[in-house]
Amino acid sequence: MKTSIILQFLLTIILAEPVFSARPFVLIDSLSGNAEIQRNGRYDWQTASKNENLYTNDIIRVLNDGMAILKWSDGSILYVSQNTQILINILQKNPQDKQLCHSTIFSGRVYHLSKEKAPAEISSNMRVYTPGSLISLNGRTSFEVSVDPLDGTTTVKVTNGIVELKNIKTGATLFLSASRKAVIREKTRSLTPRALLDSDLDSLKRWVPSALIDGEIAKQLTKSKRDHLFISRNVQDTCIFFPFSNTSSYSGNWEIGSGITGFLAERMKRAADWMAILVLDSAVKDPVLTAAHHNAKYAITGSVETFDIQQRAEITTNADNYKETSSGKVKFAVRIFDVAEKELLSEEVFTGEVTKELNEKNKWKTVDSLRFDLADEAFVNSIIGSATLQAVDGASEKLTRKFLFKQE
Repeated sequence: MKTSIILQFLLTIILAEPVFSARPFVLIDSLSGNAEIQRNGRYDWQTASKNENLYTNDIIRVLNDGMAILKWSDGSILYVSQNTQILINILQKNPQDKQLCHSTIFSGRVYHLSKEKAPAEISSNMRVYTPGSLISLNGRTSFEVSVDPLDGTTTVKVTNGIVELKNIKTGATLFLSASRKAVIREKTRSLTPRALLDSDLDSLKRWVPSALIDGEIAKQLTKSKRDHLFISRNVQDTCIFFPFSNTSSYSGNWEIGSGITGFLAERMKRAADWMAILVLDSAVKDPVLTAAHHNAKYAITGSVETFDIQQRAEITTNADNYKETSSGKVKFAVRIFDVAEKELLSEEVFTGEVTKELNEKNKWKTVDSLRFDLADEAFVNSIIGSATLQAVDGASEKLTRKFLFKQE
């Protein structure tokens, strides 16, 4: 029965074929011993080699005398131990969309080392799947995942950062911070964090360089204040952002609701470094209940009400001067909830508006071809990008002051 479940899971993942798969996704950066690759759509196994590319829906298995290091396009590094089998996956609906990098570990052990910030064209919201669990990460994180080949039991050990664990079957979730481990079994209805022991680290150092593990542990100490919020279950300064809805007339290629949510959360992370800020990637029916489940104090929701470029014509009374302009306007509402009290603390609207001379650069057909990313200079300099930045910066400044002085 368990074999049937795992095979069904494998089939589901492989059939989720993305539209674009021509670009190499993962590089075999180092390889000792033997490993094999099963290319997407094939049943045979080919001998793997160093510097070989792995593409979406390819499977690599490192044999019992092997060890590999995989380098992802977002800069993440994956140390792969012997007797390990991994599926590579990338999702990208349109060429202008960000790449979503995922992996599925069917059996064995891997040590995942992610970067602080992914390239602009790649989403930083990476996920790792096993037959019974989902591991979500965002930002600088390092952790080991081991999967029992017989029953799919998954063990996660975090050396730096925070990951979110989810039991796919029961829905049980847990934020697991540095120096903690957790076990996910098929019927587990609650996940319990436990301290990493010296024996856990010694076991990890047998196949991952000791200096790397020691370095990751040292780095996490600089973030101990934020991690302590989760380890001690202290909810005083924990805030969860939920994706903003799009109620504007905009219906283009950009996901403006989740995009503006991410922009605002990133700015508040830098400004309010005493606060643990998390961003969930999907909307929920009851954000306050979900935030309570994650032991947060604040829940933030919102809606994008205006996101538009309008053309205007101005003419003087004497009709001796005619001028055409473009105006980019962004307006969104932000709602802050006190999770413990289950009440709305505040609701405010933030607006950004920029007017420039009408030209091809300030028309939708040009602007819409850019990446929706405040880290992209071309977007920020555009008329709608400037308006977005203005609104987001205004919201970040005011919300940070609100939390700093605990104003309601």
